[in-house]
Amino acid sequence: YGKGFLVHAGMACMATLVALRPCLSYYAVRFLLFELSTIFVDLHWLLEKLGWEGGLLIKLNDLLVLLAYLLVRICYGYWCTWNIYLDLQAQQAYLSPRVRAAVLLFNFLTHYLNAIWFYRL
Repeated sequence: YGKGFLVHAGMACMATLVALRPCLSYYAVRFLLFELSTIFVDLHWLLEKLGWEGGLLIKLNDLLVLLAYLLVRICYGYWCTWNIYLDLQAQQAYLSPRVRAAVLLFNFLTHYLNAIWFYRL
């Protein structure tokens, strides 16, 4: 699906490895919530395959995709990133600067991609 998708996959793998540290595992489940919109994207695909394209159900589903994407990936995601930044500052003695920088860089890049994809939606 292009370079953006490849970057997303690589960051997801690296973020999973970094999140295995005890002080970061709290955020692992929170960042998995970013995939809530994927449920509606898959439902859109299914409705198209069933021939319901253009119907009220698929339009409602499209609205739910946008709403879930905005509320979870954009609003809740930025809030989680702010909280993880504060926790990383508090945990400076336990985490190397490279790990802290990697976590913040992954978050920044993910939010950048989320903003681009939300614009395209």
